[in-house]
Amino acid sequence: MAAKRAKIEHDPDTRAKLLAAASKVFSRKGFSGATVKAIADEAGCNVSLISYHFDGKEGLFKTLFESFGKERLKDAEKILSPPR
Repeated sequence: MAAKRAKIEHDPDTRAKLLAAASKVFSRKGFSGATVKAIADEAGCNVSLISYHFDGKEGLFKTLFESFGKERLKDAEKILSPPR
């Protein structure tokens, strides 16, 4: 069991899994309705990994929000670039 836990903690995809799961859970339940347990269950990860990677639910939400904002900014910059 300890070997499995160590593998999950060092899995480079764990952070991405948590972000994808959080996106789903937050979109369904909102920030207030989402729980770290629901996010961890959706990701198939231990709930403590949310604190490990993001310092809690707030940090996870902030990371998602920043990522979304950066993607929208890139899209806007492409659209608003001066013509050649």
